[in-house]
Amino acid sequence: GSWDTLFNMFMAGELDYGCYMQHTASWWKARDRPNVLVLRYEDLKAHHVDNIRKIAEFIGVGANKSTLEYVRHHSSFEVMKAMES
Repeated sequence: GSWDTLFNMFMAGELDYGCYMQHTASWWKARDRPNVLVLRYEDLKAHHVDNIRKIAEFIGVGANKSTLEYVRHHSSFEVMKAMES
């Protein structure tokens, strides 16, 4: 379908996963659980390496400087876009 159709379905909560706002609100309620890490896209984009470090700590994986740089590079928009081709 067209972008307009998709957008209208999104706004009406008619996509497979339901209403985005309700979905997001349900996770917000769980934000203080020890097994939930809430990250915002804007923060990931603005502070990429800091958030990679935060994710590594959350899942209990060590992340030295070279590992952080490796993950930063391979999760960059440019590299991920190139992987689509």
